[in-house]
Amino acid sequence: PSASDLNTRPLSCSFRHRHGSRSSRRLRNEKGLVPGVIYGNVYGDGLSFRTPKISVQTDMVRLYNEMRKFPIEGRVYDLTLEEDGSVHRVVPQGLKADPIVDSEVWCCNFLRYFPGRELLVPLAYVNEDECPAMKRGAFIIKQKRHVTVTVEEGVPVPVTIEVDCSGLVLKQTVRRDRLIIPDGVKLGRKVRSDFLVGSLYGRVRDVIE
Repeated sequence: PSASDLNTRPLSCSFRHRHGSRSSRRLRNEKGLVPGVIYGNVYGDGLSFRTPKISVQTDMVRLYNEMRKFPIEGRVYDLTLEEDGSVHRVVPQGLKADPIVDSEVWCCNFLRYFPGRELLVPLAYVNEDECPAMKRGAFIIKQKRHVTVTVEEGVPVPVTIEVDCSGLVLKQTVRRDRLIIPDGVKLGRKVRSDFLVGSLYGRVRDVIE
């Protein structure tokens, strides 16, 4: 399957030759580039191979635009190194940005990805119109905003994992059984059967009315 069929996005970077906090600060402030590394083992034929880290730099504007569209630390990218054209399938990790000016990204690393490697995917709520309590103003107090999943080879990487809100009643807890898991996607090993997403709260008077 093509990258688009697998819901994998393109991104480019270049080699970074200088290291250290001073060089990183100069990259960000003078050239608009974000320092980082490509790291992690490569997996194939049932074996894991040690692979050296690659120091890279990514365009800050492009990275910020991706951040505005998606929670990128749960997305898979085909990262192209401009100098040699090599493509690395990765997941952004260790993203750090200015807490005040969110368009200023300080650091972004890239973990090499292979099918079966765990991903942290955001939760999205659906079927809220089929929940009378939520239609009258009740809301879910969220305990979890992401869930860990693994994706089989050849299966599109989900942008979100949906949470079914239909038929919820006040003070009901929302747990793992409300998650809508696509075919070829499995919950992570540490996601227990009592995994708590949140609870439905609201004023009883509003719901009764």
